[in-house]
Amino acid sequence: MTIVVVATAALLLLGIVAYRKVRFHRLQQFSAWPQPKPSLIYGHLKVFHTAVMEGNQKRHTDMVLLQMRKSLGNPPLFILDLRPVQPPLAVICRHEIAEQISKGSRDFPYSLPKSPTFSHLKPLLGRGSMITAYGEEWKRLRKRFSPGFAPLHLMGLLPCVLNKAWTFLQTLDRYAARVEHFPLEELCANLTMDIIGEVAMGEDLHAQLGNDKQTELAQLYRKLSSILSMSLEGIDHLSPRVMDETQDQLKTFLFDGYDTTSILLQWLFYEISRTPRVLAAIKRELDDIFGADSSPEAVRDMLLSGQGPELVRKMSYISAVIKETLRLHPPSGTARYTPRGSDFYVTLPDGSSLCLDEAVLYSCSTIIHRDPNVYNMSDEFQPERWLSNRDTSFLANTSTHRTPVSAWRAFERGPRDCLGQGLAMLEARVILACTVRRYKFEKVGLGELKRDSKDRLILNPKGQYEVESEIYNTMQVLATPVDGMQMKVQLVPGASPLSGTIHRER
Repeated sequence: MTIVVVATAALLLLGIVAYRKVRFHRLQQFSAWPQPKPSLIYGHLKVFHTAVMEGNQKRHTDMVLLQMRKSLGNPPLFILDLRPVQPPLAVICRHEIAEQISKGSRDFPYSLPKSPTFSHLKPLLGRGSMITAYGEEWKRLRKRFSPGFAPLHLMGLLPCVLNKAWTFLQTLDRYAARVEHFPLEELCANLTMDIIGEVAMGEDLHAQLGNDKQTELAQLYRKLSSILSMSLEGIDHLSPRVMDETQDQLKTFLFDGYDTTSILLQWLFYEISRTPRVLAAIKRELDDIFGADSSPEAVRDMLLSGQGPELVRKMSYISAVIKETLRLHPPSGTARYTPRGSDFYVTLPDGSSLCLDEAVLYSCSTIIHRDPNVYNMSDEFQPERWLSNRDTSFLANTSTHRTPVSAWRAFERGPRDCLGQGLAMLEARVILACTVRRYKFEKVGLGELKRDSKDRLILNPKGQYEVESEIYNTMQVLATPVDGMQMKVQLVPGASPLSGTIHRER
């Protein structure tokens, strides 16, 4: 009898302790945070599931979070208790808070640690990847590979980018001749894979040749100083550790360096194709820079001349188009984590402070980039907002207002910003310079342009063609167009066949 009483009392005590612990975690730990109404049993799991199921279930999680934020009254951040599936998720919605998280501090000189949720990438990228490394280990790896992404070195990669772009143009020409639709995602991914393979490893991956097993076009730029060779300068002995690290970084470059740029190119072609004023402005800028000869050969020869870097820098409107495309369609955000006891506080826009310990901190670029407090017409494609850094908000009423630099985070910011952002911008500018005046892209399926009873395109008040349905991103590690960006392409009137040879280095 005594044993039964003791056991019952012990179970009752354990139940009370468990209840208090659950109650603390669900109802008290983050009670100061904006959040949906929590459940003692489920936290926010059911709320989040309902939000996912209410809309298109294929859409990217960022769009779900965007709608949840609106339902909460657009707070600067909010918490989702998703335990035990994953740690509590703090969704960062304002650039001022994201900046505090990404910058270095006394306790975290290289910014906050990456979220433990990144651990699922380790089997893919290796344990030594810069994406998952932290502290002095990350600093050493970053320093080792940074020279390969220095601005001066990147401009030396123009021949490589143009070489690979030529194969891309030849593929587009073939699709134009067939008058059939194709997945632009595949073409862009193969193009950027070829570029990053040559740039990072000095190896031709033949990605754009598909399964044809054709001999690759002549290797023209054997003297290319690859990021791999630069990273090994000063290393006398290729130890197993060095080899493992190098292998992990190369996998990182291939994963992060080709997919993000591929996604950017897909959205660029789409947004330009449905916005005639932007297309016309790009063509005017290219005419001013390269002259009336719009042939890819003429553009290529000028870019390969001594004035190539200066010509790239002159593409100010094209750069604004790229920046606006990344604002509306960022491939990813970033997630950090503050362990218990870190006492990491951030200051909110209203001046109050909040401790972020024990939460995964997701800086949601999709939400931050559509903040109406910063961006006027925040859901609209307006590249002009970036020209001369003009006012982009509806709050400021003076011409001296400037867009906060922290409000655009396509490549994130702080010590751990994207190492390859300069290469991505270079690739995009060069590809647009070679294609925009030669091809007419037209979306097929989702996002297809709407026509009236006389088969004419319909221009809306925002300066874009109306579409039959909206295309959107889905989640495939990164935010990727859901249908592979199905397109048709035509040569513009007067476009001549591409020359059969590629320009050789003189």
